[in-house]
Amino acid sequence: MAILIETMRREGFELAVGRPEVIYKEENGERLEPIEHVYVDCEEGFLGVVSEKLSKRKGRMIHLVNHG
Repeated sequence: MAILIETMRREGFELAVGRPEVIYKEENGERLEPIEHVYVDCEEGFLGVVSEKLSKRKGRMIHLVNHG
């Protein structure tokens, strides 16, 4: 991140950079966390590892297609 900021500064951009923060959304009085939709293309041998990494971060597998 620091390299990108320094490069942009040298190109003439003026920046004010702060700590990142999570932007929550409220709907019907309920606080919702941000979500991302991710498409992962990997070899069958890595499917277990990828699934494990997703589940550790509260990820859910919605659809799986085996092209092999």
